[in-house]
Amino acid sequence: MQIQLNDLRDSIESNSAAQIPIIDSLQELVRRMDSRSRHSAEASLRTELLDTYYSLCPSARNPTIVAEYCFLDAKFTDPSRIVVDLATAFERHCDSDSGGGKNIGGGLPGHDFSEW
Repeated sequence: MQIQLNDLRDSIESNSAAQIPIIDSLQELVRRMDSRSRHSAEASLRTELLDTYYSLCPSARNPTIVAEYCFLDAKFTDPSRIVVDLATAFERHCDSDSGGGKNIGGGLPGHDFSEW
């Protein structure tokens, strides 16, 4: 019985030691994802998209902000995630009542997707 308890204790300690780097990485990510970073991403989008930013439906705005946040992060290692988030935003905007595929691109010439 004592041997089994010792083996269990060793196993728990080993698992805990293996998880420390993962926990440290997650804590670093949380520290970097403060509200100022989100505000910086939103400000960047408002600068780049002008009025188009405000025409995004609410369900499309969040993945757009996430994509911009990742784009602005020099340490972000998965650029494909940015593309996925932008595609999600595009799809949500097209599916929304406010989007409907008609005013994507801020009404700029060549950006009318109402034919889709």
